[in-house]
Formats: sequence, C-alpha cells, structure tokens
Amino acid sequence: MNQSSTGQRGLAGNGRGWGCFFLGLLLLFSATADAGEPGTGGVTRSFDVVVPAEEGEARDGVKTYESRTYEMVIPDRKDSGGKSSIPAAPVTEKARVQNSGGGREGSPRLPVAVAANSGTATSPAGAPPRKYDAPEWTYSIGTWIGTGQTDFNHTSGYYLHGDPTSELFYRDLRGYSGEFLGKVNWRRWFARGLAGYGGGFGELIDDDFVSAAGAAFYATSQSGEHRYSRTLSDVNMVDMLYAQFDVGGHFYRSPRLKLGAYMGFHYWAEQYNAEGVTQLECTSALLCDPPGTSGFAGQSTITNSLRWHGMRIGLTSTLQVLNGLELNLDGGFLPLAFVDNEDTHHLRADLAQNPSVQDSGLGLGYTLEGTVHYRFHPRLSVKVGYRYWHMQVNDGTATFYLPGGFAGDTPLNKLETYRHGGLLGVDYLF
Repeated sequence: MNQSSTGQRGLAGNGRGWGCFFLGLLLLFSATADAGEPGTGGVTRSFDVVVPAEEGEARDGVKTYESRTYEMVIPDRKDSGGKSSIPAAPVTEKARVQNSGGGREGSPRLPVAVAANSGTATSPAGAPPRKYDAPEWTYSIGTWIGTGQTDFNHTSGYYLHGDPTSELFYRDLRGYSGEFLGKVNWRRWFARGLAGYGGGFGELIDDDFVSAAGAAFYATSQSGEHRYSRTLSDVNMVDMLYAQFDVGGHFYRSPRLKLGAYMGFHYWAEQYNAEGVTQLECTSALLCDPPGTSGFAGQSTITNSLRWHGMRIGLTSTLQVLNGLELNLDGGFLPLAFVDNEDTHHLRADLAQNPSVQDSGLGLGYTLEGTVHYRFHPRLSVKVGYRYWHMQVNDGTATFYLPGGFAGDTPLNKLETYRHGGLLGVDYLF
C-alpha cells in the first residue's frame, strides 16, 4: 500500500523521471533475459528523462522542465548461434510532456515539446523553438502614411492688435515615414524602442487680426475686432523625426491574452518650409495687398521647426485571435509634454532671422495605436494598423526677437499638433 501511494505521487510530481528510468531498466533486462554466456563486450544505453524542474526554478509561477541523461553499460550476451542479443547502436528516447499552466487547478494545459538534452521548447503561435527563460527579440521595419496639422497663435497685447494677434495654421500635412522598431521580452518584462524619419507636403494659412480700435485706425472695410488678412503658402517640404523608448511589464498573462503597463520617453519633431504668398483676404489697403495678389513664387517665406518631448505612461494588450493571428492595442498618455517651436519670417525686416519667434510651453499629449499581426513563417509576420498622436499646449510664451538683439515676450494662447494614419510593416522574431 505504501509503495503504491509513493509510486502515484512520483508519477504526479518529480518522481516521474525516476519511474521512466526504472521502466527503461526493466525493458533492457527483458531484452536480455534469454541470453547465453556473457560475451567480452558491452553496449552503452542512454536514457533521456524529462522531469519537472525543482520548485525553486519555477518561472513566474509556470512550471519548467529539464532533461536528464543517464547512461549504463550492459554486458554483451550471445545466444547459442554466437549472435549478440542486444542492438549495437545506442538508442535515444524522446518524450513529450505537458505544461500544467503553472500548476493551477483548471488551468489550460499547453503542449510543450521537449527534446533530449536540448533544453528547448516551442514558442506559441508557431514561433521557432527557443531556450528556456531566454529573452525573445523582435525587430520590425515599416512605414507610417497619414496626415496632420499644427496650429498656434499668440496675443501681443498692443491696443491696435486683436486677440489673438496672429495665427499660423499648417494644415493638410500629408506625410510618410520609414521606421524601425526593436523589442525584447523576458519573463513578464519588456523593453522597446521606435525610431522613424520621413517627409511630406501641405499648406500654410497665415491669419492676422485687429482690435476695434485698430479697425478704426487702419480704416478697414469692416468695423470692430476682426481678421483683416489671410494668406496662403505652399509647404513643399515637411521633415519628420520621431523616437520612443519604453520599459514595462505584463501584470496579467493567459494563453490568449496579455495585459501590461509601461513608462518611457517620447520625442517628435517636424519642420516646415513655406514658399510663395497668395493674398486670400484683406480689409485694409494700409496693411495688406488686394485679394488674389500672388508673389514670391519659389521663395521661402516662413521656416518652422517644432519639437515635442516628454515622459509617457500607458497600457498595452496582446490578444491571440487565432493561431498565428494577433491583435495589439496600445494607449499612452503624456502628463508633461514640453514644446519648443521656432519660426523664421524671411520677408519681415522688422524681425530678426533664425529665429524670428520662439514659442515654449508645457502641455499634455496622448498616443493611440492598434495593429494586427499575421505570422506566415516561424520567424516572420506582417502587420497592418493605425496610429494617432496628439499634443497640445494651452498656456506658454512667445518670444519675439528684433534686430539689434532686442527681444520681447507675449502670451502663447495655444499650440496644437496632431498626426494620424495607417501602418504597414514586417516583424522578424530572433
């Protein structure tokens, strides 16, 4: 009775390996039971037994397994015809075991193929085998194609000027970029980095406003505070550069779903070069050209350099929809988003050059992204998705630089940037 109970416990726990070992010995001695006199040689038999690792070696509550090899030299016995009754070639056994999902009752049982002496296991969703507890590296190249805009305005405080005084609106900024992503997963932790660069084109709307006193002073055709001028310029060059770096961990993991949180750094820069000027609106001949007037074709009128950077926190999720088909959702929040914006007005002799105006402030931002990945090869998968970034400052400072080294500060009322569009790429699992 005691031996039977012990045997049952052994097959359920670490004794499984010893049970397989003694079973192998029985088979060997059965094969040589009818042998004659001992010969002069022998055969070395190897037994590869897969057993659960020690309790202290469990990884994040999930059982791991190890392969142990035992060897024994069996004396060669010959039958009455002088032929050996034992095969001369050693035999290596392979075993298949099942992961109990961390030993929790009712947990799904995930198949794990374990080869003798290999110490490897198959990764989920058809990924290639990798070492137990080894980091998993993923590299990705792709493109982001979409559109965006940047809008900012300030108030000078001068009694003839309106509130706001001037507003620059870079709109329909269609762009494209190439990007590289690297990610490493280890146990429940991960780190990742993203870098991208691209270009595009769009247009600039430049609006100027007068107060009611200014409308009377400049003899505008419209009374009261209003927009007295609007011009249009082509933005023939948009440079984009962005980078992210995050570290985090998964606080929930199941065979199909992983939920995680992260924190990191976000950097996003865009530069615009506007050319030419077309007058769309004008209510005062003293301040602007008649509507329809065009000039400075092919000449730079305004160059704008915009940079956002800040700390980011967020949540991420991975859902295994089908074998080889995966859905990733990611949302980040920037509680502190710093902006540095410089623009140079090449046609303004009353302003310094490079820069003419510098805006700065502290605001908020958020990033959203969703991608679908399809693994068509053990190491390769394609992805499609959508990304949206938005940053905004509602209170800052606009510093105007004048010829001769003079400078003056005015309130920055708003500076807002967003970009969104589709994602396409290829992932490589290393």
